[in-house]
Amino acid sequence: MKINDKQFVLLLVMSFVLSLLILFLLSSALPPEYAEISHLNTMSYGTKVMFTGTVELRKERTDRIMFKVCNSDDCIKVYTTKRNKRYIDKGDTVIVKGTVRKGYVIADSIEYYNPW
Repeated sequence: MKINDKQFVLLLVMSFVLSLLILFLLSSALPPEYAEISHLNTMSYGTKVMFTGTVELRKERTDRIMFKVCNSDDCIKVYTTKRNKRYIDKGDTVIVKGTVRKGYVIADSIEYYNPW
C-alpha cells in the first residue's frame, strides 16, 4: 500500500495534534511545583505552584477573596473565588495551591497548614 503526499501530510498533522493533546493532559495531571514565596514573582506565567505562608490580610469582595500571604521574608497576593468555603482569617498558616500570574497567584485551593 502506497501513501501519497496528501495522506502523508494529513498523518503528520494528526500525529502532531495528538501529541499536543497528550502533553496537555500529562501536564495538567502533574502535581504543582513547591515554591518559596520569594521565587513566585520570577516564575513563568501559568506555572502551577504550591506554597505555605501566614495570612497577613484578608479582603472580601462580592465575587472573590484576596489574601496577603507572607513568610518571614516576602509576601504575595492570593485571589480565590468564594466557592472556597473554609473560613481563613488573619494569622492562619495556610497551604496554597494555584497558578502564578504577574504579581499574584490565583488559588485553586487554600487549606489550613497543620505541621503535626
